[in-house]
Amino acid sequence: MNMQRRPELWSWNSGVGVLQKQDTPTPNGIFQLHPLSLSSSSKMMNMEEPVEEVYLWGHLPTAIVGIAISTWWMNNALKSYIECKRFGQIKKYQSMPSYPGVPFFTDRYPNFHFEGWFGVTAFGINALAELFLGMSWRNHTPYLIGPMFLQHFVLLTGGVLRSCAVLLRYHKKWISVEMEFLAAALFLLLTIPLFLAHLPGKDRSDQLVHIFIAILCFMTARIILFEAKHRSSIMGTIGKCYTIALLSVWMAHAGDMLHATGDVKRMDPTVQLFYISMYFILDALIVAVIYVVLVARLYKADHNNNNNNNKFNFTITPIKG
Repeated sequence: MNMQRRPELWSWNSGVGVLQKQDTPTPNGIFQLHPLSLSSSSKMMNMEEPVEEVYLWGHLPTAIVGIAISTWWMNNALKSYIECKRFGQIKKYQSMPSYPGVPFFTDRYPNFHFEGWFGVTAFGINALAELFLGMSWRNHTPYLIGPMFLQHFVLLTGGVLRSCAVLLRYHKKWISVEMEFLAAALFLLLTIPLFLAHLPGKDRSDQLVHIFIAILCFMTARIILFEAKHRSSIMGTIGKCYTIALLSVWMAHAGDMLHATGDVKRMDPTVQLFYISMYFILDALIVAVIYVVLVARLYKADHNNNNNNNKFNFTITPIKG
């Protein structure tokens, strides 16, 4: 009697960060790879709530912070640019990698660099939390630190280092403005391998989401380097803020799409590509419209203030460095 050995097939479960054997037979007797269901993933991660909600709320704060930062940069840069233009000194405009002050309370706290201190605190606390969870009961791998938690720890540590560069430039003058630009660009470039590392074992939709995020990281880093070289051009700042806002929107999408249920992931890969592309185009257009409205409102406010006793009501935040 011929005994054929049953093939052992393995798949990578990125949600847990471990290889798992897949030995579920099909009606034809062929062993195939099957993604883990949401219920099984929830049990492995010891979570009561559905996995898709956990990942959505994990990505949503990052998206909100990114959108807030891009809007804060855009607001400060445009006010400075309009001020220089009004006095006929457009060549004196200089873009900045970050701006001091507290959003919505700039006049009260003009010298407190909220962005830098918030980055060090928020990224630092989250990095320590990922390190602790990666070594605790949440780690279902044979490694000391779960690979997924380690990836998050490295990503958050990069954010801490970039925020440290912001504070060292603003408070201590230990580094130049160009070095702060470089720190921001390197942070985005070094996150690209972390996103691409999640590709194996995922279906087409999940892979496309990660690839779009990686492309936006590269585009933003490239624009930041352009802005550092051409600081007198407002287009570099506008492009940087736009891509960061779009990147943040897709970070929120990643938390929702990666564990979506339904028939989307059962579609033909070409159809999945079509739907994801449509989402990307719509998001890009929506963010573009929002930024056009923001620029138009600032210019309209400038025109109205010039007609009222030639007084410009926007306050320019003092910039150190």
